[in-house]
Amino acid sequence: GIYWVMLASCDAGNGAVTVEGRIAVRNPYGYLPGQLHGFLSFYAFLTVAYLGIVVFWLAFCARMLRTLLSVHLYLAALAIVGLIEAVTFHHAYASINHSGAKLCCPMPPALVLGDLVSVAKMVPSKVLVLLVAMGWGFVRPTLGDDARHVKTFAGVYSVLAVLNELILTASHKQSIPMWLSLLVGVPVFIADCMLLVWVFAELSATRAVLAERDAAAKLALFRRFTAALAGFVLAMLTWSMYAVYVVANSPTDEQWMMVRWKQYFLVGGVPPGGVIWDFLFAALLVVIMLVFAPTATPMAEYAAYERVGQGEPRTAN
Repeated sequence: GIYWVMLASCDAGNGAVTVEGRIAVRNPYGYLPGQLHGFLSFYAFLTVAYLGIVVFWLAFCARMLRTLLSVHLYLAALAIVGLIEAVTFHHAYASINHSGAKLCCPMPPALVLGDLVSVAKMVPSKVLVLLVAMGWGFVRPTLGDDARHVKTFAGVYSVLAVLNELILTASHKQSIPMWLSLLVGVPVFIADCMLLVWVFAELSATRAVLAERDAAAKLALFRRFTAALAGFVLAMLTWSMYAVYVVANSPTDEQWMMVRWKQYFLVGGVPPGGVIWDFLFAALLVVIMLVFAPTATPMAEYAAYERVGQGEPRTAN
């Protein structure tokens, strides 16, 4: 909460009084403010969860070593980066809780590192969803000309994501001007919307190729993947609307932190940036692992095709 310090000099003969010193406020559990303490507990939970995911996935892949595809190794790498991110953020908040260091500004190096690792997880994960939608590793052995478009998107999005993550982290302690939040947040939102349209367009094209080639087993996989992705998007939109509603109904960002401090770590500040996004990502990663888990039967029987016009698939001769 907010603390007031009152000093009184009762002797009028003292004149002007100068007071020097340092005030430290420590809660029973440490120096972290109440609205941020949830981050510490959440990232401890996420560390254990990611550790279990990594161990399970690596052990499972080791059993299916002969039928592994590049996408399976990609999933393993993302799970490991997710584990590193959770450990980094937990260490950062635990260090602040123990030492009482300022969260902002400047931000502690551990938090900056956590933001960079978060981007290193976020961008490749979104690229992975796009690659799977394109059928990479399942329908197409290579991306061809699409590789250049994917790399361009990843490069631009990485720059925007780094700026956005730093602003989100700073907003937990420092009031960020709305114009600055919108300047970075709106381009990220537009890029996410463009990516969603791109992903579902690619999924439609890939499923059309599989239906044309009567690849029933793979078609069933991509139908489940489409359903899982649609569920993820619905959850993301629902939570975004709730977060915007909660924040919008608070006169100021500071009042929102004080009144609903127990929920703050879930929703975040302005723009919304709570831990729910990390939870949704981990859940989607697990779903993708389950849908496209390696099997004893090789899945890489490519239904080769080339792109014509606006991305319509055509069976290669």
